[in-house]
Amino acid sequence: MAPTIVLISGANRGIGKGLLELYLSKQNHTVIAANRDPNHPTSKALSDLPAAEGSSLIVVKLDATVPTDALEAVKQLESQGIDHIDIVVSNAAVCYSWPKVSEVKVEDIHGHFVPNVHGFIWLYQATLPLLKKSELGKFICIGSSAAYLTYLILSSCDHEYFKQITCINSLQEPTTLSECRICAFQSGHSLAYQGHSPRRTRSYCFSHRSWVSLAQ
Repeated sequence: MAPTIVLISGANRGIGKGLLELYLSKQNHTVIAANRDPNHPTSKALSDLPAAEGSSLIVVKLDATVPTDALEAVKQLESQGIDHIDIVVSNAAVCYSWPKVSEVKVEDIHGHFVPNVHGFIWLYQATLPLLKKSELGKFICIGSSAAYLTYLILSSCDHEYFKQITCINSLQEPTTLSECRICAFQSGHSLAYQGHSPRRTRSYCFSHRSWVSLAQ
C-alpha cells in the first residue's frame, strides 16, 4: 500500500508539530516537516517522535521569508523519490507585534506579510505540481479567527479576546484565507482547499496566554 504523503510547514513546534505527531501516528504516512532550520534542536528532536507502522519522517529546509526555498524544498523531495504530495498544510507563520492602528510601524506589517502571506503563495506554487499528481490533492491553510471580520458581532466570544486582535492580524489573516479560496476557484484540477482557524489555541506564538492546549 502506497503511503499518504503529507507536507507541513513550520512543523517543529506549536500547531505544526501537533499535526505532524498526529499524522505520524497513522499507519502508512510519509510526513514531511518543512522547517526554517532543519539543524535547530527542535527540528532534530522530531526524529525521536514515535511513528506508526509504515510511517516515516522527512525534514527539509523551508524558510517562509525566502522566495526560492519552497521550490528548492520540492526539488530536494523529488530527488528523494517523492513524486506526489497528498496533503499540504501551510502552517508556518510569525506573530511578534501587537500594535494598535495608531501605533503600528509599516516595517512590522511587512515583517508579518512576507512569511504569512507571501510564504503561503510560494508554498502553494511550489507544491501545486505534486498535488496535481495525487488522487487526494488537498491544500490546507492554517489561519486565525482574526480573518472573520463579522466574528465579533456574530459570536458570544469574550470581548477581551478581540481587544488583542491588532491591525496586523486583521490585515493579513483575511488576505491569506481569501487567497486559499481564490486558489480553489482558479485551479483547473480537482483539488480540495480548506482554510482552518485553530481559534484560541495555546500555540508557540501564544504560549503566554491561558487558552486551549494543543492536545485539547
